[in-house]
Amino acid sequence: LSRGGYTSIIADTDNDARREVDSIAALRARQVDGLLVASAHREDSAVTTAVEQGMPLVLVNRRAEGAAIPTVASDDRSGIEQAVRHLVGLGHTAIAHLPGPAWLSTGFERARAFRHHMAELGGDLAPELSEECATYSVAEGARAARAVLDRTTPTAILAGNDQIAVGVLDVLRERGLSCPQDVSLVGYNDMTFMDKLSPPLTTVRVPHASIGVEAAQILLRWLTVGPPGPSVVTLPVELVVRGSTAPPRGR
Repeated sequence: LSRGGYTSIIADTDNDARREVDSIAALRARQVDGLLVASAHREDSAVTTAVEQGMPLVLVNRRAEGAAIPTVASDDRSGIEQAVRHLVGLGHTAIAHLPGPAWLSTGFERARAFRHHMAELGGDLAPELSEECATYSVAEGARAARAVLDRTTPTAILAGNDQIAVGVLDVLRERGLSCPQDVSLVGYNDMTFMDKLSPPLTTVRVPHASIGVEAAQILLRWLTVGPPGPSVVTLPVELVVRGSTAPPRGR
């Protein structure tokens, strides 16, 4: 954006709907030229209203249902498929899933993909193996892990993102369980330092920089050439296998 002659203003909403509404209103009041929105909810009136009123806007790794808005996102369906196939290939069938919040497209799409691919591969879809996280956070990962482990004993856990996975690791240690000997763990995003955890985290790598670049390019074309029309650009993801996954005991 800076090479195109634009100055970036960053507003952190922490995925809070009220803060997003206020931030978009404040930025529009300052007559910004366009918006890149990475916090959109699946049903997001603030975003759809801004677009309907002519504001150039591109969604970043989020999808808004029922709205024809240019979007750049990662291939969550493929990412979850790679993670599930990896765990099933190691011999796991009792795989717990701790998805992100369903009101975000990432949480909803990853949970739907998990159910689909577990059913396809013959995995256990018992309700006690699933616990939705209210936020993408270490604290929610820990809460969800405790809830699942209080109900049942999975041999593997697929976390909604890496922060959730860190919370899971804390609880495994708290319960005297070893990762991956007792419970394998997979995260999502490949955030900085995930390879420095003990054990290093197996996770799905999302090309965040490429997503940002593509979204910025779409917005720049919109500002210089005209509206691009509704489009969804989906970028590939990659499972990065590290030390947090192994065959279940007895295999």
